[in-house]
Amino acid sequence: LHEVEDRLIVTVKGSDAVDVRRRALESLGFSSRKEVPGLIEKAYNSGNESWLVSSLFAMGRSAHQKWGPRLMKMLDSDSSDVRSEAAQALGELELKEARPRLLELLQDDNEEVRLAAVWSLSQIGGEGIQVALDVQRRHRLDQAARDTLQCVGIQAHALGRAGGAGGERDLGGVRRHHHLG
Repeated sequence: LHEVEDRLIVTVKGSDAVDVRRRALESLGFSSRKEVPGLIEKAYNSGNESWLVSSLFAMGRSAHQKWGPRLMKMLDSDSSDVRSEAAQALGELELKEARPRLLELLQDDNEEVRLAAVWSLSQIGGEGIQVALDVQRRHRLDQAARDTLQCVGIQAHALGRAGGAGGERDLGGVRRHHHLG
């Protein structure tokens, strides 16, 4: 295992493709090697969003509660990728202090962020979480039903307006004749 960690550390610091180096850092999130927190910190402070996301991933895998404040801060990012990964990492760490903020993320505009918040809340648990998740699920189902009904209504309206003289309707460029028996 030590050899694998050595190779991953060399890869992160090396000249391989950026994505290879980022995945190596993410893999090191599970490692307890003393060099790893410094590598995560460097990626976090890099100013590059891809490296930031990888650092958040590694923080979540680290089992170190010390990353909690940084992860909480990233929940306010303008980037949905950053918010999503931070939420996921908080769930990995089972950081109970994150519950109120994760509950807020259930209303995020981005579906991936909402799903990460749901997953993390299910990992963290606690009083009222199941009820909040049930409400969220019902709300999403209700919204999906409203969207479907609205779509059907728009289509029905469009079909009604497509009618021509003599009982003809133009359905996508095809004329249909209605015959009354």
